[in-house]
Amino acid sequence: MPGHRSFFVPAVAENLLCRICHLPVRNAVQISVCGHRFCDSCLNSALSEMRNGRLKCPVDSSNIDYSEIYADDVTNQLIMSLTVICDQYKEGCKWKGQLKHLKTHVDECKYVLADCPYICGAKVQKCEMSEHTHKDCPKRRVNCPKCRREMTYEQLKSHSCPAKRNADEEMITCPSGCGARMRKQNKSQHLRICPNRWIYCQHCGTEVVYRDRQEHLSQCRVYNSRQPGGIIRGGAKRSSVNTTSVRFDVQNVRNRSRHRASVIHEVPTPPPPLRSVSFPASLNHIGRDEPGGFGSQALHRGSSREQMSRSNEELDSDVFTCTCGRRILRGQITSHMSDHCPRRLTHCQHCSIQIKYEDMQTHHQSCPAFPLSCPNNCGVAQIPRSEVDRHLSRNCRSNVVRCPFEHAGCKQQIPQRGLQRHLDDYVHKHLELVSDLAIQQQKEINSLKEIVQHCKPYHDSKLIWRIDNFWERFDQGKRKPGFELQSPVFYTSIYGYKFKVVLFPYGNGSGEGTHLSLYIRLLPGEYDALLRWPYEGEVTLTLMDQSEDRRARRHISQSFSPDPNWKSFQRPTNNTRSLGFGYPQFVSHRGLESTGYVKDDTLFLKVMVDCKHSADV
Repeated sequence: MPGHRSFFVPAVAENLLCRICHLPVRNAVQISVCGHRFCDSCLNSALSEMRNGRLKCPVDSSNIDYSEIYADDVTNQLIMSLTVICDQYKEGCKWKGQLKHLKTHVDECKYVLADCPYICGAKVQKCEMSEHTHKDCPKRRVNCPKCRREMTYEQLKSHSCPAKRNADEEMITCPSGCGARMRKQNKSQHLRICPNRWIYCQHCGTEVVYRDRQEHLSQCRVYNSRQPGGIIRGGAKRSSVNTTSVRFDVQNVRNRSRHRASVIHEVPTPPPPLRSVSFPASLNHIGRDEPGGFGSQALHRGSSREQMSRSNEELDSDVFTCTCGRRILRGQITSHMSDHCPRRLTHCQHCSIQIKYEDMQTHHQSCPAFPLSCPNNCGVAQIPRSEVDRHLSRNCRSNVVRCPFEHAGCKQQIPQRGLQRHLDDYVHKHLELVSDLAIQQQKEINSLKEIVQHCKPYHDSKLIWRIDNFWERFDQGKRKPGFELQSPVFYTSIYGYKFKVVLFPYGNGSGEGTHLSLYIRLLPGEYDALLRWPYEGEVTLTLMDQSEDRRARRHISQSFSPDPNWKSFQRPTNNTRSLGFGYPQFVSHRGLESTGYVKDDTLFLKVMVDCKHSADV
């Protein structure tokens, strides 16, 4: 997978970025020839797309070999020790720590999205999971309030409860005292036509019992004053009955506020006539001290004669259940919906989006305009969430980065916004540092090239050496006297003697210009102190014939057993460099051209060493 996508604070130096995906390297590898770093997966993908079989660096197209690619453990440790902030920073998480601790934090972070345990399909932050599973999840487990059966919330909406059906079929008596019997589910329909329901007088606005409306008209001063002969001398109104009229505030009646009526001795200007319609069923029935005992005179709501009361069952139609689940009175609906309901719509003070009040806290965790403080604590405390990345990369005073030429020796730390100026001012110094580093690295490469080039160890006393582009190297030896080719090193055993083969394509000594010269050289090994000296054992050098007819192949082979007095097979030291022992005239140049020893510009040599002794371990 490509490099780390975490948010690093401060930004990662350029030399620690993968040259393919341009992210901080993951499982870093480095090419020893050019020094470029890559993610292991990125480099493998790039090399696998090369069709011609030759490997090239994806950056500068220089020829490379798999042996020149090595794991950069130092860079991996450096990357894992850098500081990062949580990926859920924009959601409100304030965690900051080393990259190697990020995975442990993510497993515990309460701002990470997780799947609902009831498998409703929703992804919710861990800190909001409890509220989701108890309030919002459609698949949460609930109990029917009637039959107590357990089911999901979405099943409860379509649940046909047997207990509720039985309750609706229960027979009850009219609560207004008319004596009628009905099913409970038909109560509200009956109360609209009940003779004991309360209505308003269309003349004086007084509330009276429906069945006593005619009795009230005979006593209503407003009604009687409008009848013919109802005007007395002096413009005074007369009434057939000398009784005190009662006036009510309609608004107070609707709010169920009971006020004692004021006694009016002089009839003021009559109010506009009201429609003779029934008051809502929720207010059309009121209990009495003596049910059914109305007599011949109308009972007036709010009069001093008798205090009226309602039972909880009679007030059911005056109480509403809000969508938030709260039960409120009719007169409090407006106040509740505008100021108190948690599901009322309101505008976010930062981005002006209209959302539910109860979702405001959750919205703030993702609101793009919600103000946050700088994670680097640079002193800026009001940064919109959508501008945090830009602030950290451009304007943050605490976002200090190291010079990209740190590997060359420049140890300066510069604010992110001053990096370009630093690079422009120190061009010559950086060039000198890079030059010195290149010289030093070249020395190291030259000393390690022989070891790194052949990573596969040969320790079974046998070596098959493949030499490509032979004729090109033959011409090179012709132009350059003393030009030699050296084979990979090989061992007689894991802890045995160390050998190398040296080949002169154009010849050496007595074979120069006419023959191919071949020598074997004994090298200083890691376990020489445990071996027996001088070396004793038979050595065989073979030039392989590549003819297609295997029966017609004629390999050229030379064998010898070292003499104990030969210096070439005494214990070698690092200070001595000998040509080794071999054959200056191993095979003539004409023989190479006329037979199948060189085919497709490739030559094969086989070396076998029969060792009599091994290390004493």
